[in-house]
Amino acid sequence: MNNQRLMCTIATTAQATRRFLLTGSETGVYKAGSGGALRVENNPAFLQELQSFGPPVVDQILQPGNNAGAALFALAAASSPRYATKETNARALAALPLVAAKARDLAVFAAYAGAMRGWGRGLRTAISNWYEQQPAEALVSQILKRPGKHLRDHRAILRRAHPKAEALAQNALYQWISDGELGHLATPEVRETVLRRAHGYELVSKAESLAAVLRLIEDYKLKPAMIPARWKTSPAVWEALIDHLSYRQLLRYLGALTQTGLLARGSEYSALAVARLADRRRVAAAGVHPLRIASAMRRYRLAGHAVESIFDALEEALHLAAEYATPRIYGKRLLVAIDGTGSMQGASVTGMPEVPAALAAVTLALSLARACDRTEVVAFEQEVRPVDFGPGIRIAEALNRVGAKPSRGDVTAPLREAAWNRAQFDAVVIVTDRLSRKSGLAEAWKMYRESTGVPAKLALVQLSSHDLSGWDAGETDDPLDAIAFAGLDHHQSAQTLHRFLSD
Repeated sequence: MNNQRLMCTIATTAQATRRFLLTGSETGVYKAGSGGALRVENNPAFLQELQSFGPPVVDQILQPGNNAGAALFALAAASSPRYATKETNARALAALPLVAAKARDLAVFAAYAGAMRGWGRGLRTAISNWYEQQPAEALVSQILKRPGKHLRDHRAILRRAHPKAEALAQNALYQWISDGELGHLATPEVRETVLRRAHGYELVSKAESLAAVLRLIEDYKLKPAMIPARWKTSPAVWEALIDHLSYRQLLRYLGALTQTGLLARGSEYSALAVARLADRRRVAAAGVHPLRIASAMRRYRLAGHAVESIFDALEEALHLAAEYATPRIYGKRLLVAIDGTGSMQGASVTGMPEVPAALAAVTLALSLARACDRTEVVAFEQEVRPVDFGPGIRIAEALNRVGAKPSRGDVTAPLREAAWNRAQFDAVVIVTDRLSRKSGLAEAWKMYRESTGVPAKLALVQLSSHDLSGWDAGETDDPLDAIAFAGLDHHQSAQTLHRFLSD
């Protein structure tokens, strides 16, 4: 009996850990836009497994496709003597460069680790090693993506870790982060080579004329985040910046480019923006999910003075992203069921409040239909009706086909219909604005699996609330048979869903 209880406990903690690393929650619920850091007290089962098994848990943390924030939290816990053995601590700290790949990742890890274990010698050494392995030029570029925040974060880390390097450029980099400006270690040669962008950022911060700012943007290929706010009202500044914008930056700054008058109907820069936005190769290279572009479309429309040709280019980009930038799902049979009731029109998406629930649902379904050749899309109210999301359909037509019926939706209807028809799917994705407390979804899912004999996965996407009190996946043999999303965001939620469906 005791052995059975022990095995049951091991299985339970393993399930919680796998759910946690995928969704950021032991319950298997991904919460978009929650804005809060993960907490130790909310993840007792993961900590139990970490204490019991140690190194194999670190190996799980290193697997690709994990939730980025959850992996950093888990690695910090594994590095702490409070939650793991010395062997596990050493293994976790050695793995830091593999999990914290970028400057922002290190800042998140350091905050978690500092709270969980304090700044002992092991943590200081691991972080010093992390800095020493980073090419100075690449690290400067990462920090300058959000210079105010990242410089503050890394200044605080350096004051605790005290890394020292043999290379002059690396020590000059540390001096720049710590002091807020290039110091005596940054020789003229270093300023014009590995720390060239930091030098440009420092010069533009002190520039006193528009002409000087424009010259520095051209000479140092500066990005919008590096330019002081007082200069960003000038169309000339944006004219200088536009040539250096990445695809994602172009999406982000469309509103500012339009507000300053650079993007106007019939202007050459509007034509340039249209060409870049609707360029298949740029979309594919940027790897933007269609949800990010749907968000950009809404923000651009809501910002006012939208140029219609740019809005049309954004719609084209959304379809290109679904076709060329969405990870493929091979060998799976998917059923995607969209709530077709009127409430979807008025609800906004938690995590992307500018996007109506109906638009997010259709965009998500479109991306899944393009990612997997064996996807069937249906809309549901009290009954279920097929929706053709075949090649060539545009987003407006997809919205019309899903519709907005003035009735209450029944989230169990797609599963009951599939069970009645003995339709076999490897995974079912149900998208609705809000789940009722007594939805009966778990029972309908169990009935579908039993009637078809297919161990189908279930993903519930609730768009408009963090309250998922009506969600109960029940007990299953596999901890990742069912997950839920409370809201959506631009990237991580879609990545989590795609990994869940692909496994």
